[in-house]
Amino acid sequence: MSAEENPPSRFVSQVELSEAQERRERQIKEAYERMGEAPPEPDAIEEKYDPRPLYERLQEQQDLKQEQMDAMFKNANRYRGLDESESDFLASIELDKKRREQKKKEQVEYELAAFRRAAEEKANIKPPTENRALLSSIPKAKPRGSVSKRKRKTASALGIVRKPAASSTTEQSGSEGQNKDLDAEKKRTRR
Repeated sequence: MSAEENPPSRFVSQVELSEAQERRERQIKEAYERMGEAPPEPDAIEEKYDPRPLYERLQEQQDLKQEQMDAMFKNANRYRGLDESESDFLASIELDKKRREQKKKEQVEYELAAFRRAAEEKANIKPPTENRALLSSIPKAKPRGSVSKRKRKTASALGIVRKPAASSTTEQSGSEGQNKDLDAEKKRTRR
């Protein structure tokens, strides 16, 4: 390589930096003039150089924010005493609550006493003798044969029909007529 064919330099000279800064300041002033406002002072635009690493600068900012937050919440979390009006208000609420509970307790006790009295009265009452005479005159139901209800239900579900016990011929003829009527009605409903 010859000396004339040097690659472009990656470094920027101080002259180029100052020119770029002047150009930027002119652009800022023109922009503020178009908006009709006064441009800020040059000190506010430029940041001062800080030789510390970025991590240290960010850590410092974070610590400052944390201190501000701690101070703000420290004052907010302080306990203060109650005023006389506040304590009176809370006491009245507590008193109302106790009164309601007492009233509810008295109501429950009253209802329990009424229930117990009614239960005792019911236990002490004997049925009148007239009702006993009526009860004895009512005929009791006769047991239906030896076939249990469960067996009858399963048999009827399967379509098994049992002949009634032969107690008298009139009952048989009457029940046979009823069975025939039921069979005819079943056939009609199936169609």
